[in-house]
Amino acid sequence: RDLVLSVDARGEGPLSYTWHRDGEPIPGANAAMLTVPGIQTWQQGTYSVVVGNAAGTVESVGATVVVREATAANAR
Repeated sequence: RDLVLSVDARGEGPLSYTWHRDGEPIPGANAAMLTVPGIQTWQQGTYSVVVGNAAGTVESVGATVVVREATAANAR
């Protein structure tokens, strides 16, 4: 399964986006939407995004992502 997170930010453009996992920037994750194809257990953690423009930056509240291994019961 894929993880898809998005942010709806408004302000004087252009807006910049930097996604983080556990406080560390995710390389190449610089759009309003973050997609992690086929997310794995090692990619779980707290995801947040920093949005900025000429006036400054603001960080979102973190979203905790927990990845469980697929089993026959939950693989549907």
